[in-house]
Amino acid sequence: MQPNDAARCATRHGTHYLDDGDVVVRVEHTLYRLHSFHLRRSTTYFNGMLATDDSDATKDGGSDEHPLVLEGVESLDFEHLLWFFYESAYKWSGIIDHHLTPKWESVLLLAEKFNMTQVAKVACYALGRAGVLSDVRKIALGVKHGLGEDWILEELKRILTRDSPFSIEEGRELGLDTVVILAASRETRALQAGGLCATGHCPECQDMMAISCANGWHTCQNGFQDTVLPSLPCSLQHSPTGAEEVLTYRKNLRYDFFVKLESTVLGVHSYHLERASSVFADMLALPTDGVSREGKTRDHPLVLDTKLRYFESLLWFLYDSPYQWSSKPNTSVSPRWEDVLIVADMFNMEEVCRVATYALDHNGMLPDIRRISRCVRHNIDKAWALDAIRRVCIREQALNKDEAREVGLDMAMLIASAREAAYKASGGRISAFVPVIGDVIKNALLEGREQQDM
Repeated sequence: MQPNDAARCATRHGTHYLDDGDVVVRVEHTLYRLHSFHLRRSTTYFNGMLATDDSDATKDGGSDEHPLVLEGVESLDFEHLLWFFYESAYKWSGIIDHHLTPKWESVLLLAEKFNMTQVAKVACYALGRAGVLSDVRKIALGVKHGLGEDWILEELKRILTRDSPFSIEEGRELGLDTVVILAASRETRALQAGGLCATGHCPECQDMMAISCANGWHTCQNGFQDTVLPSLPCSLQHSPTGAEEVLTYRKNLRYDFFVKLESTVLGVHSYHLERASSVFADMLALPTDGVSREGKTRDHPLVLDTKLRYFESLLWFLYDSPYQWSSKPNTSVSPRWEDVLIVADMFNMEEVCRVATYALDHNGMLPDIRRISRCVRHNIDKAWALDAIRRVCIREQALNKDEAREVGLDMAMLIASAREAAYKASGGRISAFVPVIGDVIKNALLEGREQQDM
């Protein structure tokens, strides 16, 4: 089949063919239209393939008849990569969603294929957080993508002190360099003087938790960090996922909507505003009646009465935050997430508010009262705030007026009821209060949900 014939047989995807997209991609028999920014932002792989302007529709990616063809890629995997570009920013929360695992597996597959370094790091983190990686696979990914020593520390301890040797399949997954280092370390440690388990102690161990027993012999886990970790391939160094903002990628994009804040005009793709905010979605859906709508050109922008800094942080959320997630908390991004939360509250972006709340906690730990209040305000699953609620319930001081106003009437009453019920169940003794408070809170939350559903 000739290229033009293949293009004619391909059909546009129902949702991933965006009107304001500037590149057409064909995967198998489906056409996708997206913003080339995402391909340029994530990798240099496509640099020589993408057109620099709209003047040549015959260049690959310029039209349905001349799409950018990705060979050896399945449509479902590519759709999951688009999910990463356009949707993943909204999906981070304190409650892990295991339904997203297949998406993250596809994202990792294509990130490795197209050298999307930061995308691969985030996918690895998401899969590790979901608990779906075996020890061997997590170590292999940690070394391959430079995810840092801390990310694979517990897995290394288990793999070095387990009873069984590496299988052929595990060796292939780890790679020659890594498996040789780990196998040599296991061998050395097996020959080191330790002691029979019957002795009840190890002269090298600080505590018995550091001992792994096999066939009546124990191997000390202490000290392996100094000998094993430095020997692993040099890629095993912590590298933050996009710690520096890449504003240069967005300077020359082909925007279709413009806003003015203070004295500065900023461009944005209308798709992102419609997706994030019902306020903007309703605004952009209004008929123009032949009159040029505010925001359609840089010379006629939509004027917004908010701080420039806040909106710049929103653009960071829309375009760059998907690349920022890491197992390492980063307190330096907390001020930016605070700004995101402010502007999201302003324009009714509930999903963005929920993600920003989780991000603030992940990168700096929210105080208990604030965590509870954000949970209530943005309808976040109360299970995420359960520990915070428990700590407030078992402390000596009851809620004060300011705290009660912050968490709201319903939650304040729930906490007061839980404290009272726990005091009664424990006979008013603080020592007996802690063990029963968990069940009391869960029951109170359950009753609250039932009342809301009535």
